[in-house]
Amino acid sequence: MVTQLAESRPVTPPSRWATVRNQLVQRQRLVLGTASVIAFLTTWQIAADQGWVNVLFTSSPLAIVQAGQDIWSNGQLALNFKASAELFVLGFLLSVAIAIPLGIAMGWYRWFDAIVDPFVSILYATPRIALIPLVLVWAGIGFESRLIVVVLAAVFPLLINTIAGVRATDPQLLRVSRSYLGSDLAIFRTLVIPSAIPYIISGLRHAINQALIGVVVAEFFGGNIGLGAMITSAGLELRTDIAFVGVLIIAGSALLLTALLRIIESRLTAWRE
Repeated sequence: MVTQLAESRPVTPPSRWATVRNQLVQRQRLVLGTASVIAFLTTWQIAADQGWVNVLFTSSPLAIVQAGQDIWSNGQLALNFKASAELFVLGFLLSVAIAIPLGIAMGWYRWFDAIVDPFVSILYATPRIALIPLVLVWAGIGFESRLIVVVLAAVFPLLINTIAGVRATDPQLLRVSRSYLGSDLAIFRTLVIPSAIPYIISGLRHAINQALIGVVVAEFFGGNIGLGAMITSAGLELRTDIAFVGVLIIAGSALLLTALLRIIESRLTAWRE
């Protein structure tokens, strides 16, 4: 009843003052956020220069920048970044290729969901890190085992969200679509997929983060190249500056990919509407 009333009520566009106010709030958040980061980095650098902290364990912003320049100059950073990027891209694409079709099938066909769901539930409930020793035994210490770890990390958030998106399709619209469209393929293309897009996008966000975690964990355990391996090696050598470089690159990559996904989401949402 509340939903019906909300749908029948005319939508009024936001006033000019509300728009200006929102812009001011966003700018204030940006200024405060930037100021807090600058204050933190400045305090960190002063603490390192004055000897208030042990730079062997904490490093400093300037030392991290210098370390980044050094490993970029000798090619170490580019080599490790390329290895991690290749692993991430391939693992993420495989996860998408598995999760979306499987999620659509499980969300649409109840009999198929009954067959596959026990296996998905067991794997989803199992901490992926607990499977790494088995993966290493089965696939060996190499690219294949690292790829499996990334796929195991990234596939489930997207799979679960895709299933939820398919099942969230309006039943009344489904009944009407069956009358006019007939085939499942036409219903998928015109109704199910567009209504599931917000869920799939949300799943992609989680999958990106989980894939990055999978890359780092896989390189921790089964690799001698990549950002994860570089961080591990730097930690063992007490090169916290190099370790921070790796961590910052991974964090920056996550932010960049999330921003790119937001742009794609806005385009897809416009197409859906």
